[in-house]
This record gives sequence, C-alpha cells and structure tokens, in this order.
Amino acid sequence: MSSSSRLESIINTWCVYILFNPNRSKVYVGNTHDLKDRIEKHNRLTSDGGVYTWEPVVAITGFLTNKEATNFESNIKILARKKEFAEYASLYQGRCPSIVLKRIIAIRCLLCEYDYCWRAPRGKKRRYVLHWGDYMERDQRQLDVLQHCPWARVGRNVKHKKLDLS
Repeated sequence: MSSSSRLESIINTWCVYILFNPNRSKVYVGNTHDLKDRIEKHNRLTSDGGVYTWEPVVAITGFLTNKEATNFESNIKILARKKEFAEYASLYQGRCPSIVLKRIIAIRCLLCEYDYCWRAPRGKKRRYVLHWGDYMERDQRQLDVLQHCPWARVGRNVKHKKLDLS
C-alpha cells in the first residue's frame, strides 16, 4: 500500500474522530490508531445492561504520529468552546445539533484558517481526508453545504470520503 493511500485509509493510521450520542446529546472527540476497535469500545454494554450508541460523525486521517493527532484533537476542543462558534454553527442550520457542528467547524478552521494555534507539520504537501459517517447523511443539504465550503489552504489538501469501517 502506498504512503498516500495508507494515510487515506481509516485502518492502521492515526486519526482524530468525532462521535455523537443522540440519546444523551453528548459529543466525544478523540484520537486512535484503530478506529473500528475504538468505536466498539465506546458502544460497550453499561453496568445496568444498556448499550451506549455512539455514532461516527467524521474521522480525519493524515496524521503520521500520535503527537500530531493529539495536538489536532486538543485544538478542536479548544476552538469549539469559543463563543463565536455557536454563531458560526447557526449559519449551517439543519438537523445536526450545534454541539456537533461546532466541532466540525473547528476542524474546518484548523485546516484552513487558524495557523496560530495549530500548524500542519512541515514537509511534503499534507493530505487530510475527512471520512464522513452515516450520522451526517440524515441531512444531505447540510452535509453538502459543509463539504463545499472551503476546507483547505495553500500547502494542504483536503479530500472527502464516506466512512468505511469494514
């Protein structure tokens, strides 16, 4: 497998991911080297016999190390707390809750605007792939708007794919 296709794959590569639990209206942002296994762990049985239902929203690949992925993850969390992001989320009205949208918009800002808080590692032109989960397909218009807004700046290449955990 070539290095570019390895970075586009969701298998055995560092990725940052967003999960949403619609029953509890909770969002989880994390990073892992094995997304399929990590989602299975999130959806484990609870002590009272229930099951958590975390749905993948998006996973971002293109990170070469755990440090790169952890840095990106923590910056998503920091930016999503900013007051302006609630206002930005209101511009993308749809069925996706604002707590999820704020994190998606934070990813977009990190990839194309906010160089002062996160810098893409130096070296070759980096390719980041956003693997969109089934959760976002509930509102195709909203997904189209999100995918067609500018996602990258000079020196970064962003690609969109459907999340495939098989």
